[in-house]
Amino acid sequence: MAIVTQEKLDRAYELYQEGRLSRRHFLKYLGLAGASLGLVGAPFGGAIRSAWAAKSIRFDGWGGSVSEAFRKHAFQPFTKATGIKVIDGEFGDMNSYLTRVKASYNTKHISKAKAEKLGASLLWDKSLKGKLGSWEGDFRTNMWYAALHCGQSPNNITDLKAIWAALREQRGLMKKYWSSGAELMSLLANEEIYATVAWSGRVAALQQEGHPIGYLSPKETYSWMEYLFVLKGTDLEVAQKLLNFMLEPAAAIAVAEGQNYPPSLDPSKVALTEKIKKMPAFDPTGKLEGYLFANPSYWNAHQVEWTEKWDRIKAGS
Repeated sequence: MAIVTQEKLDRAYELYQEGRLSRRHFLKYLGLAGASLGLVGAPFGGAIRSAWAAKSIRFDGWGGSVSEAFRKHAFQPFTKATGIKVIDGEFGDMNSYLTRVKASYNTKHISKAKAEKLGASLLWDKSLKGKLGSWEGDFRTNMWYAALHCGQSPNNITDLKAIWAALREQRGLMKKYWSSGAELMSLLANEEIYATVAWSGRVAALQQEGHPIGYLSPKETYSWMEYLFVLKGTDLEVAQKLLNFMLEPAAAIAVAEGQNYPPSLDPSKVALTEKIKKMPAFDPTGKLEGYLFANPSYWNAHQVEWTEKWDRIKAGS
């Protein structure tokens, strides 16, 4: 097997950036680089594994298919290419992070025309009593769609009483407030619920398995882009190398395909795969028109008060 030096790897990276080396061949070369450096024990003074030996970085993620995508398509190739080990774990409390959701529906029981006509109000459709679901862990998600149902701006709620009344009404229609992505998928796949707020990646996974699950993004739907934090005390040089690696289109596209969530790459500037283009939350224009992002100052200022109120309503009071 040919020996891959730092110089050769840098040259391959330059060719990839210039578009003269395909993503597939670049990733294959990264694997070759890691394998050769590991087998020969990195005899070259400038080789990656020698330069970064014994370094590691910790990454905490969502777990499940999302973390598996990062592990397979970003962390393992990164470790092979650099010798830096990525120690990945999971968050202990999902509610402590600002996960965003959108509304979905089951096409066997709800027509596309009906879903598009009702929009967010589909989650208050009395004909679906006992077949509705929502995520129990986030007050924002539930208040957001209640605001749309009531004709209010989620980032500037003017009538809180109407929001709380809508959520109490919705509670009487609910089959289940689910607590995890696995439970969400089970409820949808087994047709225990027909309409619910849902994570688009989980919906995509069910669609790929052949389940007739549709996906609806009503105007001003609750929108989010994932974020990564570098914690105090982290080796910044290593963190920057990992982040730069993950932000490259090759890794970003592979991770997106693995976890079933579109990447943050602009589709008008970067060629994306057919699998990504078929994902429920993919926006082919890259403009995100009709999508609304939460105003952090507004929502964080009311977090304690509104979380307590939501917990009481969810409990039936």
